[in-house]
Amino acid sequence: MSEPKIILYKSKTYSDGSHPIMIQIIEKGKAVRKVVSRCMEKDWVDKKARVSPRNIEAPRINNLIEIALREFGIVKDQDFFDFIDVLINQYKTNNQYGRLKSYEALILQLKEFDSRLTFNSLDARKTYDFIAFLRDVKKNGPTTVREKVMVLKRITRAAKKAKHIIENPLEDFSIKKVPTYKAKLTTQQLLDFINLPLTGKQAEARDAFMTSFYLRGARIGDVLTLEAGNIKGDRLVFTEKKTGKLHNVAISTELWQILERWMEKSRSKFIFSFMDDDPDYFKFMYNIRRANAKVYGLLKRACKGMDIEKTISAHIARHSFSKLANLTFTNTSITKDLVGHSTLAAHEQYINEISDDELMDGYAQQVFDKLKS
Repeated sequence: MSEPKIILYKSKTYSDGSHPIMIQIIEKGKAVRKVVSRCMEKDWVDKKARVSPRNIEAPRINNLIEIALREFGIVKDQDFFDFIDVLINQYKTNNQYGRLKSYEALILQLKEFDSRLTFNSLDARKTYDFIAFLRDVKKNGPTTVREKVMVLKRITRAAKKAKHIIENPLEDFSIKKVPTYKAKLTTQQLLDFINLPLTGKQAEARDAFMTSFYLRGARIGDVLTLEAGNIKGDRLVFTEKKTGKLHNVAISTELWQILERWMEKSRSKFIFSFMDDDPDYFKFMYNIRRANAKVYGLLKRACKGMDIEKTISAHIARHSFSKLANLTFTNTSITKDLVGHSTLAAHEQYINEISDDELMDGYAQQVFDKLKS
């Protein structure tokens, strides 16, 4: 009996245009075949005798092939990187930009670490070696290292769920969460920043930062993609890109001044000039990242020589609003709702009662008034 061979049997075609995937052996000079699954010819990779990761069903079908081969005592390492490619293609299809970028970044570093990595060779010891590589070679900080290990764990969980592997090699692997310090500006630092004599792009970057603040710590990516159409009377209505949550916020006097200033000067669909529009979702999301970086650089240059130079970033507006809100109110349920964070289970009912937009507008205005006192 010859060694089993996996083939796409093109002599037979199903009604949907696919062909059977068969395991074939030669017994007494005669070909004996058994159907394992099916796929389209365009999805079949002859060299590997496997389904291409472009096919969303690839993990399941390739796993069936492995099971069929095991019946003949043939065990082959599962293709680790091909499986990640399948996940990446799924995230592209679902427009999950954040997941896509984190997986793409991880796969590059995994290949640099060990280009021959397989599910069979991945274990706790290998993961600790990868952590050392990220820390010592790539100079990643503790938080970044943990985030990448968590992505790796998600990959192994997905592989087991898709029956691509039988056992999850990282099922019991854990990595300690490192406490992080979120930089914030004090009331005086915010006032000093507002009163800086800035012009041009630096002034616009500061106004984008303060718009984030006046929108209760809205993420800078949401600020930079604001359009005149988001203004509904005396309110600003926008959808948070990260969570899909709809925000409906009263426009304070200070925010009106900023919006009017840059709407008059804008030559694009956006109120601020840092964003380039693109109909392609992923290019658009990339443009947001690039605009964020541009604003960050301008803020750093604007604050050169000040005591906030090292800490200033677009995201600090969110932390600064939270800090000032906490100074304004002793009720943490209010401040949690103001900045849109999740709440303590014990206070859920109470927070539901106070999460009315107009009530929150009043609380937010009290925070803004701190800059006038």
